Amino acid sequence: MAKSVLGVNLGNYSLKLVALSRSGPRLSVLGLYTAPTREAIVSGEVIQPDVVATEIRNLLSRARGIGRDSVLSIGGQSGVVVRVTELPSMPRKELLQAIPYEIDRQIPFQSGEAIKDFVLLKEPEEVPQGGQIPVLFAAARSDLVDAYLAAVRQAGLSPIAVEVEPLAAIRAYLAFKGFYSDGEVPSDQVAILVNIGHEGTEISFVEGTTLLLTRTVPVGGRHFTEDIRDYLGLTMEEAERVKIEQARAWFPEEAAPAGSSTMPTATQEPEGHLPAAPMEERPAPPLEFSFDFTIPGPEETGPAVPPAAPPTRPLEFVPSEEPSIPSYEAAAARSPERECYEAILSRLTELANEIHRSAEYLMSQRGSVNLEGVYLLGGGALLTDLDRFLEHQLGVPVTLLNPFLHMDTSAVEAQFGKEYIQKMAPVFAIGVGLSLWVL
Repeated sequence: MAKSVLGVNLGNYSLKLVALSRSGPRLSVLGLYTAPTREAIVSGEVIQPDVVATEIRNLLSRARGIGRDSVLSIGGQSGVVVRVTELPSMPRKELLQAIPYEIDRQIPFQSGEAIKDFVLLKEPEEVPQGGQIPVLFAAARSDLVDAYLAAVRQAGLSPIAVEVEPLAAIRAYLAFKGFYSDGEVPSDQVAILVNIGHEGTEISFVEGTTLLLTRTVPVGGRHFTEDIRDYLGLTMEEAERVKIEQARAWFPEEAAPAGSSTMPTATQEPEGHLPAAPMEERPAPPLEFSFDFTIPGPEETGPAVPPAAPPTRPLEFVPSEEPSIPSYEAAAARSPERECYEAILSRLTELANEIHRSAEYLMSQRGSVNLEGVYLLGGGALLTDLDRFLEHQLGVPVTLLNPFLHMDTSAVEAQFGKEYIQKMAPVFAIGVGLSLWVL
C-alpha cells in the first residue's frame, strides 16, 4: 500500500489538512479536512495548542488508511522570515561560513533562538569575480515552531518536517503544472504566486523551481470582512457571511479603463525593501527547513529535461487607473453585491498595487522578466471574481491555482463531489505543497 503523508496548514482563520499518497508517478488525494481555528492561532502564533490539537483529532477521528506522518507549515510576519539575499563572490568554504552571519544580520527577532536554513541559488563557480551570489534563506523563532509542534503532537501526529508557506506554494504550483506526474520542469518564465490568507498576503515570484522573491503585505480576508462590516454597519460574523455569499470583486461596467505602465530599469531605486535588524548569532535546533525540490520522475532516470519554452514576452503590467467609488441614484437601487463591491474596492486596488509594486522591485533587480501569469491561492482567493478584477488591473493572465489537476481525486469525490474539490482547491494548495515535501 502506498504511504500517505498529511500536509498540515494551520492558518489564522482555519486549519487545513491534506492527505496524499504516491504510487509510481500517480498521486492520489486520500482526504481533505478543514475546521475553524476558533482564535487559537492569532497572527501566526499558536495561542492555544490544546484547542488546535482537539480540532485535528476531531477531523481525523473517522479517517481510515491515513498515516500520522505529517509536514506542517508555520506563518506569522513577526516570527518567520523567508528572503533571497546576495553575498559577494567568494570561495565556497568562505561563503558557507559567511551565510549564517548574514542571516543573523537580516532577521528581526529580538530574542530567542532561531531555526535557520539556506540554499545557494547559484554555485560560487557560476558567478564571475565581482558578482553577487544569490542565497535563499528561511528563519523562524524557535518558540513559535515549538508551539506548532506541540499542537500537532498533542493531536497524535508525527511531524517529520516544518516548512514555510512560500516554499509549499511552489510545490503546489509545480503540481498544477504536472511536474510531479511527468517530471518535466516548468519553463524559465516567471510565475507570481499570490497566497491570500486571513491576516495578509504572500506574493512570491518563482522561475522554474526557484524562488526569486517573496514578500508579505497586510491585505487579507479579514480586512475585506472589516471593510464590509464598516460600510454596511454589520457585526463581523454578519459581514463574513455576506462576504462569502454576496461579495463580488468585479463589475465590468464600472471598471476603470486600463492605463499603461513602464516597468523600472535596474538602475532605478527599488521599492518594497524591508530593512532587517541585526541579531547576534545563535545555535540552531536540529529541526531544519528543507529547500529540496528534486522529485524523482516516473522512471527515476535522473533530472528531468525541461520542455521547450513557449514564446515569452516581457513582464508588462497594465494597471488600471485608481478607481473611485461609483455614484448611485438611491439606496434602493443598490444590490447587496454592488454594496459589497463598493465596500472593498479600495482594498482590492491596494492588493493589485502591491502585486505591481513587487514586480517593479524584481524588475529593478533583474532588468527584465518573462512572465507566465499570476496564480491565486489561499482562502482569500475564493472571493468571487477576484481573478477577473486582478486580471483587468494588472493586464496579465490570473488563474485560481488547482493543485489537484493532475491527481486522482476519486477517493474524496464521493464525499465532496468534483465541483467542491475544484472550488476549494486554492484553499488546500498549501496543504498539498506540504505533503509533496515527502512525496
